[in-house]
Amino acid sequence: MQATLISASVSKIMPYMSGVELGHGRRLIVVMCMVAMIPACGCRSQPRPTYPTRWAKAWIAAVNSHRLEDFDGLLTPTGTYEDPLTHGPQSGPHLATFLVLWWGAFPSSHYELRRVTGDGDVVVADWTATGLGPETANKGLEGVFVIRLDGDAIASVRGYYDASAFGGRWAHGLR
Repeated sequence: MQATLISASVSKIMPYMSGVELGHGRRLIVVMCMVAMIPACGCRSQPRPTYPTRWAKAWIAAVNSHRLEDFDGLLTPTGTYEDPLTHGPQSGPHLATFLVLWWGAFPSSHYELRRVTGDGDVVVADWTATGLGPETANKGLEGVFVIRLDGDAIASVRGYYDASAFGGRWAHGLR
């Protein structure tokens, strides 16, 4: 594979070297130096970092576990969660209460990660949720989690989805 890349690069560069007055050996050295610089010039794309996927999978796994202890160490001490049903950011015992009520209302709820993007301190996780009651039984509920990181923990998560999919059932939040 690499030999093919070098051969193709040399064949593309050689026509430009024809007017250069260098001996054959020196011309070959110049071409080889140019080929060696190809990766440094950004001619190959760098692999995407794995951290966005790591954080998205960790959040989805914690939500799918239906266990509060799976959030230990995932959020910063002041980490928050907010979505259309929380009526503002929730943290600490308020977040725990929300999660317990959510899991109680939807004991079969399950999130499936569809796509992850992110850079720096922001991760966007595109998901589909099932098991959220009769209103979403046919197609599930689609949404996005925007995860903001602070060091090696989650500072905040904001869930975006169409709350009207529940038919007004949770218009005043979970209680």
